[in-house]
Amino acid sequence: MELEKLQEKGINKLLEILQIGFLDIMPEEDVVSRRNNLQNLHIKNMKYEFSVDAIDFISKIAKFYELATIEIKKELEYFKVHFIQDEKGIFSIGFSLSSNEKSNEKNDSFYRIISTQSTEKIEVLKKIDRVDFEKSTSLYETNLLPGIKTSTKTEKNTQLIFYKIKDMYLFFINHFLLNHESGYSKLVFEIIKFEETSKDPNNKNKLGLVVRAESASKGKSESYDFGTVYP
Repeated sequence: MELEKLQEKGINKLLEILQIGFLDIMPEEDVVSRRNNLQNLHIKNMKYEFSVDAIDFISKIAKFYELATIEIKKELEYFKVHFIQDEKGIFSIGFSLSSNEKSNEKNDSFYRIISTQSTEKIEVLKKIDRVDFEKSTSLYETNLLPGIKTSTKTEKNTQLIFYKIKDMYLFFINHFLLNHESGYSKLVFEIIKFEETSKDPNNKNKLGLVVRAESASKGKSESYDFGTVYP
């Protein structure tokens, strides 16, 4: 009986820790303002929101981890969101699991979101090879990025956003495990633009990203700003 009480106490403490606000929440008024900042620039080929099936997203990453060696798992520390573009000029976002904040390494794993024929317009994750992924980041850098720099009057603007993999795990645990009764089924990535007066000097006038969980019945969760903009 004492052991059961200790186990229950330990589980409750773990759940309490996992629900701590480990990520910065961006106030809704800031999200709206910063999204408007970007939309008002009328950048050609820009897309402002991506809705990804959450279970598909999580299962694809879990499958990679299941097959990865222990050595590779030990090296991977960052989850990165890359701004990409295809040969038709369509802007999108891609993802990588990496051991490096900025550069690509040999054991990195690369993904991009693709549209489905679903009437809900939910997109899914697809694992792709390094060559195709780097081609899509290069197309963004060559084609869309120069126009973004001109529109935002910023010499350097966003090419990727990186954050710690542990933060991604905790986000998933919080929204899809601890709060499974909320029925969250989608991840929503929204593109924004920071102001000239941004508190973080590195973010001034640059594109950024917020992430939400979304439920058909309860709408969107709060917006989490859990990335570091590069460059």
